[in-house]
Amino acid sequence: MFFVWHINKNLQDKIISYLASVVTESFDRTIHVEVEYDSKISVDGWTYFDGDTVFVSYKNKIGLAHELVHVAQILNKRFNPDTQEWEGKVYKAEQPWEDEDYMLELEVQNKWFM
Repeated sequence: MFFVWHINKNLQDKIISYLASVVTESFDRTIHVEVEYDSKISVDGWTYFDGDTVFVSYKNKIGLAHELVHVAQILNKRFNPDTQEWEGKVYKAEQPWEDEDYMLELEVQNKWFM
């Protein structure tokens, strides 16, 4: 189970709906997902997971969509950002999880956040 927080209730509901449609793993505890808009960050968005909470910051809708793909990867236990492990293999230079993000971000944005 996961709990999503965003100051914009409408956007929060869309984030919950998106994650509910793609997260297939179950948890023995509630995972919190805190999402915030920040127009001052230097990138489109970032994600950080501390084991209990996923923090997402974004400055535009494509950044939000991209980072939520990361959230789904993390919650589905396909990607561990701390170890750079992707689907059971540790990567040093390559980032195959980013390939999936870039492939899906526009679709996620258009379906869930337009």
